[in-house]
Amino acid sequence: MKLHLTNVIASKYVTVVEDNLENPPDHPYHCPPATSQVYFYRDEQIHLMREYFAPRPEREGQRPRP
Repeated sequence: MKLHLTNVIASKYVTVVEDNLENPPDHPYHCPPATSQVYFYRDEQIHLMREYFAPRPEREGQRPRP
């Protein structure tokens, strides 16, 4: 898996890091296609981090989600 940084937005209290994930050809559904990490600061240190994942693409032959 490779991580490709796409965007960084930073301020004094919050940083958002966005990236795309490239899966190996032999395991194309290993990771979601993209992720965002949001870092929250308190007293100039990270005190909370949240990670959000983009929806995975549908696999061939799989029924679409409602």
